[in-house]
Amino acid sequence: MEDLTPRAFPARAQVQVWQDGRVTLLHGVRLESDTLDGVPFIKAPTCDSCRVHLALGVVDSLRTGNKERGFFRTAGLVLAMGAVWAYLFRGVGGD
Repeated sequence: MEDLTPRAFPARAQVQVWQDGRVTLLHGVRLESDTLDGVPFIKAPTCDSCRVHLALGVVDSLRTGNKERGFFRTAGLVLAMGAVWAYLFRGVGGD
């Protein structure tokens, strides 16, 4: 991995943590010089008792993203396509 300077990611930023071919989705992630900790995505990012701690030596790679934004983009695209379809085919087959 590169660019492992200590930092905290934005609280709602989703971070995929890959290790041994498995992925763990976390948010509220803090990256220290030798550890990474975060909260499983299904829990509130403020849940300190849910926090998972991993040594960087066991982490293969990290990937950041935003599943919520992807969902809303997809939902918006589907709704827009439905509206275009309804506009183009309005009155087709009607009397």
